[in-house]
Amino acid sequence: MSKSLYLINPRNDVAHYFDVRIFEKVGLSNHVYSVDLPLTTLAGMIPDDFQYQLCEEAYEPADLNVCADYVLLTGKISQKNRMLELAGHYRSRGIKVIIGGSFASLVEHEVRAYCDVLVKGEMENIHKQFFNDLRHGTEKEEYQGSYSDLSELHLPDLSKYPNHKTFYGAIQISKGCPFRCEFCDVVVYVGGKQRYKPVSNILAELDNMYRHGYRIIFVVDDNLTGNKQKARETLRAMRDWNNRQQNGRVYFFTQLSIECASDSDLLHLLSEAGFESVFLGLETNNPESLLEANKKQNLKVDLKTQILRFLEYGMGITAGLMAGFDADTPESIRNLLRFTMELPVPVFTLGMVNAPYSTPLYKRLEKENRINTEGAGFAGLPWETNIIHPTMSHSELYQSVKWLVSNLYHPKNFEKRLRLFCQKYNTQAPSFTIKSAQTPMDPNTRAIQTRLHESRSQMLPVIARLGSDEKNMVESLKADYAQSSELWPLVLVYLTSYAQIRDNLNREGVYDIQLVQ
Repeated sequence: MSKSLYLINPRNDVAHYFDVRIFEKVGLSNHVYSVDLPLTTLAGMIPDDFQYQLCEEAYEPADLNVCADYVLLTGKISQKNRMLELAGHYRSRGIKVIIGGSFASLVEHEVRAYCDVLVKGEMENIHKQFFNDLRHGTEKEEYQGSYSDLSELHLPDLSKYPNHKTFYGAIQISKGCPFRCEFCDVVVYVGGKQRYKPVSNILAELDNMYRHGYRIIFVVDDNLTGNKQKARETLRAMRDWNNRQQNGRVYFFTQLSIECASDSDLLHLLSEAGFESVFLGLETNNPESLLEANKKQNLKVDLKTQILRFLEYGMGITAGLMAGFDADTPESIRNLLRFTMELPVPVFTLGMVNAPYSTPLYKRLEKENRINTEGAGFAGLPWETNIIHPTMSHSELYQSVKWLVSNLYHPKNFEKRLRLFCQKYNTQAPSFTIKSAQTPMDPNTRAIQTRLHESRSQMLPVIARLGSDEKNMVESLKADYAQSSELWPLVLVYLTSYAQIRDNLNREGVYDIQLVQ
C-alpha cells in the first residue's frame, strides 16, 4: 500500500515588508507573494508510488484533521512558532512528523523535540534514500544532506500549488555566497562557494514556471552574481530564452551585492535578460559598522554611484538597512536618514541588527553575554532584536529606529525619493518595466497578472485615506506621472509597497507622525 504524505509551508508568525495582506483591502484575499520553492521542489522529488497533498498556508490553513502517514514541515525562522504548533498537533494525533528546511538545519535544538524525523541540509543528495526509507517504514531519526553540485534536475511540482492565487513565480539558480558578513547565516547553511545549476536545468525550470503562467519570477539566490563568470553564462542563456517566448516576456527580480555595479557587461546582461529590479543589502553608511560586520565589499565602492548604475541599466532598487551595530549611536542612526534621502531608492527595509543562532555574530556575542534569549533572532520588522547593545539600552535603540522608520515613510520623504527615482531611471534600457496590462499573453493562463496590475491602481485611495499628507502625495504623483506609460506602472509598484509597509507600521504602532522632523 502506498504511503501518504502531507506537505505544509506554515504561515509566517509576523508580517513583513513583502507581505501581501494589504491586497485584502482591494478585494484580493488569501494571495501568495511568490511560489515556495522548498515545498514545491520537495514535492517534485516524491516518487510516483507515493500519494501526497500540499498546503501553502498563505493561501489556506492546514487541514488539522488530515489523514496521512507522514506530515512534512519546512520553513524559515519567521515561521518557527506556527511550524512547531502544527508539529505538536499532528504528533498528538499519532501522525509521524518530519521537519526540514533552513530553520531546522541551523537551529536543530529548537525543533528536535517536535519531530520524529529531522532533515538537515540539502535534499538533492539524500532524497532517494529518504523516500525509500519512508516507503518501507524504516525512516531514521535524522538525515544530513550534503552540498550538491546541482546537476540533477528537480522540477518544482506546481500541479497542486495555488498558482491562481500566487503573484510571482520563483527559481533558484545558485546556492552559496562568497562574502562573510558576520550577521548572515547563508554561508553556514549553503556554503561559501557559489554553486550554479547547469544552464539546461535553469531553462527547464523557467519553462515549467512559464507553462503555469508566471510572467514575473523571483530569482531567490542570496547573491546571483557571486561568481561573475558563471553569472554571465547564465544571464546570456536567460536572455536568449526570454527572446524566444511567444506568449509574453518574463520580468525577473533578485538579490545582488552592490559591488557588481562596477561591471558594465554584467549590468547589461542583467538588463537584457529582463531583470527589472534588484534588492541590495546596503545595511548602513557608517564605515565602522560595515567593518565590524565584515561587509567590506560595501566599503570598497561609493554606494550612491553604484546605485545610479543600476538605474542607468533600467533596474529599480529596494535596499536593506540595519541599525544597532556595536558602533552605532542614536546620532549615527539618525544620519542614515540624510544618507537615504540622497538616494533614488523609494523602499528601504529597515530592521534592527539580529544575531541568528548559527552566525559568527551569535557566537561572538554569546561569549560576551550579550544575547537576549527573549529577542527575535531574525531581521523582521524594525522593532525586535536579540542583541544587547554595548552602549544603548533597548529602549534607546528602539526609539532611534522608530524615529528613522517614521521619517523614512512620511509621505513627503517617500515622495521625494520616488521622484528622484523617476528622474534617474533610464526608460530606454533593455530591461522591461512592469506593465502587466500591456504585456501580450494568453489571458487564460495568467488572469492574476491583470488583477495584480488593476489592484495597484485601486491602492491609491487606500493610501489617501491614511491622511492629508498621504492624499496630497498620491494626487501629486498621479498628476505628474499618470500619463507616462513607462514610469506610471513603476510608480504604482512602489506606492503599493508603501501601502503595505505603512499598514504594517501602523498596525504595530511603530509609525509616529510626532517623530517626523
